[in-house]
Amino acid sequence: MQKGVTLASFYTQPWTPPPGDPNEIFFQKTWDVFSWGAIAIALMTEEIPETYEDTKTLLDTKFKEKVGENLHTYLSRTVSLVPDERPSDVKQLHKDITKLNKDRMKALGIK
Repeated sequence: MQKGVTLASFYTQPWTPPPGDPNEIFFQKTWDVFSWGAIAIALMTEEIPETYEDTKTLLDTKFKEKVGENLHTYLSRTVSLVPDERPSDVKQLHKDITKLNKDRMKALGIK
């Protein structure tokens, strides 16, 4: 084992918000929201993004084709690189996703 080797220079792009934005410290509750959005996009598209750009490309192509405009618009917010555009926390994320699902079921005539 080499001494002095750490993982500090590695971060979990694209699964967490990018480091270095000084505003991120004020939006720590949105970090789980960001991660959830990135994972949801990867699962729905069956592709593992390696960068934020990959996530955005998958979101705007394969993901959008599978889920439609409403969920695409919402997921765009969850993985926004602008912290205050994300849902405020996972509780809000849950409320929003539940409402979107109810609206979808109503539109499809499912109760």
